[in-house]
Amino acid sequence: MPNLSICIITKNECDNLKICLERIKALGCEIVVVDTGSSDNSKKIASAVTPCVYDFVWCDDFSAARNFAFSKGTGDYLFWMDADDVLPPESQQRFLERKPYFQADMIVMPYYAALDGQNQPLFTFERERLMRRTANYQWEWAVHEVIPIRGTVQREDIPIWHKKQKPRDADRNLQIYQKQIAAGIPFSPREQYYYAR
Repeated sequence: MPNLSICIITKNECDNLKICLERIKALGCEIVVVDTGSSDNSKKIASAVTPCVYDFVWCDDFSAARNFAFSKGTGDYLFWMDADDVLPPESQQRFLERKPYFQADMIVMPYYAALDGQNQPLFTFERERLMRRTANYQWEWAVHEVIPIRGTVQREDIPIWHKKQKPRDADRNLQIYQKQIAAGIPFSPREQYYYAR
C-alpha cells in the first residue's frame, strides 16, 4: 500500500484549515502544511495535527508555494489540497478503500468547485490530485496553477469539495497578473485566458 503526503498551502484560513485537517487526519497520511504569512492561528492549528509545518515567504506565485510544499513530502504520492477543501465522509471511506490500488503516476479525482445549500455540486471538473513523488511533477503558473498531465493516469471517483467560508480578495489574482505584465513576463495562453476573465 502506498504512503501518501497531503500537502496544503495556507494563509489566514484558520477556520477552513481546522475543518480540512479534521477530515484528512483519519486517512493516516503524512500531512504537510506550508504557511505563506498568516497572522491568525493557522500555524497553531496545523501544529496540533502535524509536526510538518513550514514557513514560505509569499512571492505572488502559487506554483512556487505548492512546489515548496511538495518538496517537503516524503510519501510515495503527493496529494494536494487547499485549506478550504473538504473530504466528506463518503469520500474518506472511498479513499481508504481505494488507496491500496493507487498505482499510476497521476491520479485524477472530481473537484466540486461550487455546492448548493444541500452540498449538491453546482460546478465540477476533474483535477490532478495525487502525483507519484519520484515522477518529479512540478506546478506551473503563478495563478490558477496546474500540473500538466503526463505519464500514466488513473481516475478515481473520490470527490473533494471546495467550500469557502468567506470570500477571497477579488483583486489578488489581478494584482499578480499586473505585476507579471510590469515585469515584462509574457502570458501563456492559459494565463491570458484567466487574465481576461
